[in-house]
Amino acid sequence: MKLLNLLIILLIFKAVMSQEPCNSLQGLPMTENEIEIFESYSSHTKIKFDYSKIVNWTNERQKLEPCFSPFVAEYSQNGRQLIYLSAKHGNKTDNANTFSMVENQIKNFRPDIVIIEGVPSFLGESPEEVKKYAKTCSDNEFSRCGESMYTAHLASSNGIPFIGGEPGDNKVFKELTNKGISRLDVEAFFVLRNCTQWIRSGKSFEENFKNYQTRFDRSEGRTPLSIDEFKIWYKVNMNTDFKLEDVTSESIMPLEKGNFGQRMSYAVDEIRERNILEVVNNEVNRNRRVLIVYGSGHHVKHKEVLNVAFAKVQYPCKSQKK
Repeated sequence: MKLLNLLIILLIFKAVMSQEPCNSLQGLPMTENEIEIFESYSSHTKIKFDYSKIVNWTNERQKLEPCFSPFVAEYSQNGRQLIYLSAKHGNKTDNANTFSMVENQIKNFRPDIVIIEGVPSFLGESPEEVKKYAKTCSDNEFSRCGESMYTAHLASSNGIPFIGGEPGDNKVFKELTNKGISRLDVEAFFVLRNCTQWIRSGKSFEENFKNYQTRFDRSEGRTPLSIDEFKIWYKVNMNTDFKLEDVTSESIMPLEKGNFGQRMSYAVDEIRERNILEVVNNEVNRNRRVLIVYGSGHHVKHKEVLNVAFAKVQYPCKSQKK
């Protein structure tokens, strides 16, 4: 406790002596001496997540969220801060509130690292291919890109590293096939879950499928499907002919007793949610300020894990639910 008290005194002194107005201790740069004290103290006070508290998404649980999405939840413990931006999905025109919140957090919270949706965690910090794609999105004013690429671009532009929270396809493939799910079902589902993004791309299904095959990772005994194989699989398991425009986020919503695509999504979801939180847990123990930008449904699943792990939770939303 002495180390923590000393750190707090140093930070308060810095705030008082600063020539710039300061409304909170967020975003204050630390000196080398302060960093040494923080690291010495925090090394003995690791935050540990209890992954057994991850829950499934339900409409009822979504309604119990304290704010309307998009919103931020602020978690803090042992000198560490995590801001969870519970986002809506969409491009800049359709999703202006989320984009504005991302910009505000990058500017005012000044995170040490940002965790974004849709990027595999095994790629590490600020992978070049993601930075390039985010730059392309920026050149098109994010008309066909969502909040994840906007967050990546804004973080990079401000010298802040970012990392994805997703498990790689190989990890998911291995865990699902170990559970007895067929290779065909797993590979076809991977194609299916990309379809909503492919619709936004404006390119044909065939063109997107070809690009997907080009990037396909053949390790772990994986082999790519042909278009014909996928369409046959879709008709057998979804009971209708495949049309790209018919695939919606609801088609692949993780439901234990839904259609085949939804049940596959449910199986993947268990692996995915744990991986996301493992990344968060690692980063909050390595950094003082962490920002995560993920869809609102994920906060529903993660909330109880975070409520138990952190001593203080705040919801500074403008439209608090009654």
